[in-house]
Amino acid sequence: MSNAIDQKPPSFTQSDLEHSPNAQKKDSVMYYVTSSYDYCINAVRNSDINKWGEKKKLFGFEETRLAFMMKTFEHQTHHRGQTTIYIRLQGIKPPKERLF
Repeated sequence: MSNAIDQKPPSFTQSDLEHSPNAQKKDSVMYYVTSSYDYCINAVRNSDINKWGEKKKLFGFEETRLAFMMKTFEHQTHHRGQTTIYIRLQGIKPPKERLF
């Protein structure tokens, strides 16, 4: 998302959260996930819609800003699906999805 809107991502995305002891508790995970969603929602709301058709490069791919925004949404959907399966395998009913 940061590439699509030319803004710095949240500072915690630059660290190795997966191996950080401070990021292993439920409240920490909730904080990071919620902060990430808030960042993306605000990025879309505050971006200039007239620039969405501009081409950008990322990882050797050239796409429009809008395409990169949509890829961000697709990426979170993929992980939501993985998490839902994991939660169900633990015998827990996953929470209802609430995007905004």
